[in-house]
Amino acid sequence: MELKGKTVFLLAPKFYGYENRIVAALKEEGLDVAFEYIYKPSRAERYMTKIHKNYLSRQIKGYYDGIISKYTHYHFDFFLVVDGKGVPGAFLQEFLLNHPESRSVYYSWDSLQYFDYLSWLKIFSRVFTFDYKDSKEYGIEYLPLFYSPELETAGNIKEEKKYDLLFIASYKESRLDFINSVVDKYQNSLKIKVVLFLSIYRFIIDRIRGKRIRREDVVFRPLPFESYLDLLSKTKVVLDYTAATQTGLPMRIPEAIGARKKLITNNENVRQEFDTSSNILVYKEYEDIRPFLESEYTEMPERIKYSISSWIRTMLS
Repeated sequence: MELKGKTVFLLAPKFYGYENRIVAALKEEGLDVAFEYIYKPSRAERYMTKIHKNYLSRQIKGYYDGIISKYTHYHFDFFLVVDGKGVPGAFLQEFLLNHPESRSVYYSWDSLQYFDYLSWLKIFSRVFTFDYKDSKEYGIEYLPLFYSPELETAGNIKEEKKYDLLFIASYKESRLDFINSVVDKYQNSLKIKVVLFLSIYRFIIDRIRGKRIRREDVVFRPLPFESYLDLLSKTKVVLDYTAATQTGLPMRIPEAIGARKKLITNNENVRQEFDTSSNILVYKEYEDIRPFLESEYTEMPERIKYSISSWIRTMLS
């Protein structure tokens, strides 16, 4: 389907700037974009709910009623919702009732165990998930996450690499245990860069509890996208840890593919996506990863499949 000149209403959460990259990519495809954030209550609003029981529900209703009113007279070819946690089903139904011409699409980059959107299968024209298990069990269309065009630039920088391994993630105890085990095993033979994002409060509390969190590995604000790209350009191999309860591939995997980086991950499901690629190693604690690091990167013709433009065209086709 030709997307140039079409109109789309996008509803998405504020999430490390990825929402802005989706907007930019939609515009790059020639779409006219209207964009609103999914409502996320502040701490103060959640506190007010303890004082006034219906306070938050009124705030949420007022926010989405405002969206309905604002776009009543707009024409949209597409209604695209990404990661709709917290969006009232009544709002979705009313918006689509007001815009019967819109082709509605929902994309979930979370598992059903964390957000149950099954009732929305009857609301949206098409529903996609990044999660293998959810796709197979419920017949939802599978679509992996994407990489942005900026990742191409990071992969094209030809210079001697400063780091052998790069591990970037939001802090969780299971991730800390994983990266500590890797560092313990290879710190004397490999240059490993670790970036863990967590709050100052969590850092202090877990240090008091005896957790081995190295201060030099910690950032208290999300890493700016430009800094992330810079680290990727200086790295040979990206290291990923996926929680055992998640079967979908996290964003770091398609981003590593987009940046032409070799990848080590504990996620067994990566083989369903990249069955024979010599650029990808499923991590086993008993295996030595150094031979893999020393091997050459081989070009992946299928890499473009994971670009954000391909992601958009698949959903809106």
